[in-house]
Amino acid sequence: MKRHFVTASAIFAWICLAYSVSPAIDRGEFIISGGPCFTPIIGGEASSGDSSPDYNGIFKNGWGIGLDGMFVITNRLRAGFGFSVSVFRGDNLEGEDVGKWWVAPMLLGAQVFPLGSKHGSLRPYLRADIGMTFYGAVQVDNPGGETDLSLFRTSTAFAADAGGGLEWIFSERWGVFAEVRYLITGHPIGGGDIPIHDPDSVSFLPIRLGLTYEY
Repeated sequence: MKRHFVTASAIFAWICLAYSVSPAIDRGEFIISGGPCFTPIIGGEASSGDSSPDYNGIFKNGWGIGLDGMFVITNRLRAGFGFSVSVFRGDNLEGEDVGKWWVAPMLLGAQVFPLGSKHGSLRPYLRADIGMTFYGAVQVDNPGGETDLSLFRTSTAFAADAGGGLEWIFSERWGVFAEVRYLITGHPIGGGDIPIHDPDSVSFLPIRLGLTYEY
């Protein structure tokens, strides 16, 4: 946890420094973007072993919402922070129903606009982020017992992503965007009731559509 905090602090300091030396004409510009996201699970086994289930065998694809806040550093660079929350409906584990799984990445990162963020109404961009993911606890039905079994505990893990998107600006301040990212996060912590040994990291492919607003 201390290592993750130091990493996040260093990135935040870099953003503050970059913003302080940005050109005067760009200072004060701040972009808010947000919207719904579809979040497939694309990789990772929940436990070691030949017959271990994949995460996407235990949970169905997630749906959620995300929000970013980005400072304009230069015409081609924005940096800031963002978070999203996705809910994955449980499928089954050895014939038993699995509860919902809440996954919430909290990230610091940057967007790079190869053609410039002032270039016309269509603006393609690349982005990369780093931070932490919050995992909610997951319960599994236990028909023969008084209480449900615990699959995962509430926990946090390292997270990083990379991807790209496209903005379309349709007024002085408003626009829409679409983006896709490859997100990899550390494994959740096992709850203890169901044996989990050496789980893989989890990889997602968040696809997001939404609105942007420029201050």
